[in-house]
Amino acid sequence: MNTKERSYLRGRANTLKPLVFLGKDGVTENFLAEIRTSLYHNELIKVSVLKAGPLDAKTAAAEVAEATGSEVVQVLGSKITLFRETDKEGFEHLLDKM
Repeated sequence: MNTKERSYLRGRANTLKPLVFLGKDGVTENFLAEIRTSLYHNELIKVSVLKAGPLDAKTAAAEVAEATGSEVVQVLGSKITLFRETDKEGFEHLLDKM
């Protein structure tokens, strides 16, 4: 992902609310399944890392991105923005709108 694409996605994510919350259990298989489902349906999602969790946002972002095959768009405070292009037929891809 180049800087122009990343900038565009950061702008799109500005109004998004977190869909998934990372809590005290950390990155579990159920958590990753929820991330994969959200990415499949939305392509661009925000994840909130709660303070009670064992990981900080940057560490969690790297771990989640690797496990889900997504890309980290940004980490801002306790919020992570992730992007993964979906292979759903007929889906309008966000980057194609640029």
